[in-house]
Amino acid sequence: MRAELPKGQIAAQDGDALLGEGFCTMVVSGLDANRQIVYGGEISRDSVFKLAVVAFSDAIAGGNADIVNMARVGRARAYLDLGQPALARADAQLVPALHQQPGEV
Repeated sequence: MRAELPKGQIAAQDGDALLGEGFCTMVVSGLDANRQIVYGGEISRDSVFKLAVVAFSDAIAGGNADIVNMARVGRARAYLDLGQPALARADAQLVPALHQQPGEV
């Protein structure tokens, strides 16, 4: 069983997808086991969106209802950015019409 991803990780991945929409290339960095920064190489927009799809898919597989809905919205957006509207629609249709992200009023 996968551990539930914190909402902050979902927000960070959504931020990466937004950056992918705004720039032609991007560097995605992370932390190693010792929590030291590991700088990635320059990647294309499509690669950023593909990373977002994978991260959102992981969140969908291991999250509660709020996490799953946030991740479906994010993954739908990434699919749109990849030019895959049918996959985007499939995810978006699974999100309840009145869904609000936690903390929204």
